[in-house]
Amino acid sequence: MDILRVFLESVRNRLTPLWTKFQLWRRPGYVRSGLLGLLQKLFQKILDIRPRHPQDYYPVFGWLISKKLALAVLTGAGLFSAYYVLEMNAASFLGTQGEPVRTFSYDDILLRFTDGRVRIFGKSGYLAYEGSVSAGSASGEGTLYDPEGEVVYRGGFEESRYQGEGTLYDSGGRMRYRGGFLANLYEGEGSLYGENGSPAYQGNFSRGEKEGEGTLYDAGGHPVYRGMFSRDQLVYSELPGKSSQETAEQYTGRRTVYLDTDTWAVCMHEIDAVSYGAAESGRLDETVTAEGIYVLHDYIYEDGERLEKIEQLERYFGPAGYEGNSAVTMPEAVVIGNLRDQRNRTFGKIAMETEAVFADVLEVLSYDTDYVIYLYSYEREGLLYIFYSRDRLGGFEFYRIEAL
Repeated sequence: MDILRVFLESVRNRLTPLWTKFQLWRRPGYVRSGLLGLLQKLFQKILDIRPRHPQDYYPVFGWLISKKLALAVLTGAGLFSAYYVLEMNAASFLGTQGEPVRTFSYDDILLRFTDGRVRIFGKSGYLAYEGSVSAGSASGEGTLYDPEGEVVYRGGFEESRYQGEGTLYDSGGRMRYRGGFLANLYEGEGSLYGENGSPAYQGNFSRGEKEGEGTLYDAGGHPVYRGMFSRDQLVYSELPGKSSQETAEQYTGRRTVYLDTDTWAVCMHEIDAVSYGAAESGRLDETVTAEGIYVLHDYIYEDGERLEKIEQLERYFGPAGYEGNSAVTMPEAVVIGNLRDQRNRTFGKIAMETEAVFADVLEVLSYDTDYVIYLYSYEREGLLYIFYSRDRLGGFEFYRIEAL
């Protein structure tokens, strides 16, 4: 037994130094230090050998440069570049999808020559982007983060811009938009979302604005209007000339109906509009046609331009076909009352007496027929536009569209 113990002790003493050296060689720092030490000795040896013959020099612009020194500089530059590349590759780690991902800072020169999946860190050290790049620009699928670590955008990129299908988020992780993108702008089919996460609009977009067919939703996520949009605005001109049934199918939001002996007006509260028409015997049924629509906005968009002043209207529409004072009709009295009570517009108070027939239907018993308002009328492309002001010139408070 003593002999065996002595034998094992001798073997262990022999193997311990080898095992210790093996463990050291497994450490990147030890290997790096050893390599640097060898390189240092190599450079010292090269630089210690002084040139002894004119052929040991390179003549450059009248100067003699040692061939040994030039070789040492070039060797050092090459080794430094190789070391830097290896260090960057050594910094790779697994991304969120489990594959190796190279990491870069946002201003890293090597990033400009990199393709594939990467992680990019911002100036303050936070993860700013994870996804595909091409020549250093975000291209393909990726995720953009803010300094707090919240997702800003997840989806397609091209040349570091949102492109293709993606999802845009507000601060706090609330989804703002999901759908198509083109050069950072909403494009094609998409959906906008409200603060509570419910849809606010679903439909078509162009250059970041609602364009084409779409559906508006109320704060509770219920559809209230289906129709056409242009330059982010509802196309009100498609409503005149439709039957009550067609309008009711198009607008499904909250409404209030006003009736008198021969006229009706329907307030469509979610789209700031009032449709109107003539009703036989004071009744409104599904066959009645909307003669026109009042829009409760003090601006109008035409060909992408926002028009707010009468002088702007005249530049766009040309001279007014009619301009002057006019006594209000029942639908106009309804509009003025809504603007004064709900939007704090500075119209004078207009007297109106009503009686509830149903919860959302009011019979107009009387209104101030002597109430006067100033108006301007224009014709364009088969439509009559009438703009209403408190007085002459300046701006307007609302307008009306009807088919000629």
